[in-house]
Amino acid sequence: MLAGFVTGLRFCLTVGAIIMGAISMVCAAASLGGAWSARLDIFSHFALVWAGLGVASLALSLASGSRVGGTLGLIGLVLASVLIVPEVLSASQTPQTTVTHPTLKVVQFNLWGRNRDQAATAQWIISQNADILVLEEAFGGTEHILASLRQSYPYVTTCRRSPCSTVVMSRQRPIASGDMMRLPGEVHLSGAWATFASVRGPFTIVGAHFTWPIPAGPQRSQRRVMVRSAARFPRDRLIIAGDFNSAPWSFGLRRLDHALGIERYSRALPSWPAARYSRWNLWSPFPFMPIDHVYAGSSWRQVSVARGPRLGSDHYPLVVLLNDSAPET
Repeated sequence: MLAGFVTGLRFCLTVGAIIMGAISMVCAAASLGGAWSARLDIFSHFALVWAGLGVASLALSLASGSRVGGTLGLIGLVLASVLIVPEVLSASQTPQTTVTHPTLKVVQFNLWGRNRDQAATAQWIISQNADILVLEEAFGGTEHILASLRQSYPYVTTCRRSPCSTVVMSRQRPIASGDMMRLPGEVHLSGAWATFASVRGPFTIVGAHFTWPIPAGPQRSQRRVMVRSAARFPRDRLIIAGDFNSAPWSFGLRRLDHALGIERYSRALPSWPAARYSRWNLWSPFPFMPIDHVYAGSSWRQVSVARGPRLGSDHYPLVVLLNDSAPET
């Protein structure tokens, strides 16, 4: 009887190893196809999932002795790692900047329209004492948060077009502001910008909230809107932050990195999920998707980019400290 149980268990482990390994290999291979196809690039956003399935397949194969499952899992893990490893290495090599000038503090946060704890969210944001806030999904169920922030951040810039849920809030009155430039036929991008004066010259903050990468077309259109809109500002004095709904190992975000021509400081920093997600109400003990990002031009130096705590949103906030290295004007 025991022998039959062991045999059955080994069979189940073998089948599980083969299925997980096959999914890992096929989906990771499809991810690499994102270099040529926007539809296949959808798979690349989930490269961490394919890598995880590859590891699980290897573990089950060791337990069951399945060479097929182990081989499939190893191939999937290697293919997924081709996308993931460069981002992780760049994060580990980010230089630390000594604070020699007053820093600019920016909090980027998707508040989530179904925010479960608006009071705690607002209290945490205020406690950060940031200079500028870039907030997405600042509508619907976030009225209490915005009302609480108004006293500390009286200057608010948002989109003129509807629907729009992205705001840039600041303590200092901007000298100019606006939203994204969309051509006829292009998808609306929920985004706004504000230009501020400083002793080292004016600088511009752009906030944006991209749609999901599924289907592929709308996000690709929004990337074009972002690039064209950002091109009007001096690149060295530009800061861009927001919820891009794009993993850093996707080819779409890599193309945006290249087109913007400024450095992305959010490196391998998962920010989603912070709450239950999907129609099945799934739960993750830790975030696994780096989809919130921060860019800054050459006159800025990164002091730190850190993930904030779990609050009432399905995203974690990003807290960004920058040094302005431009000479005083």
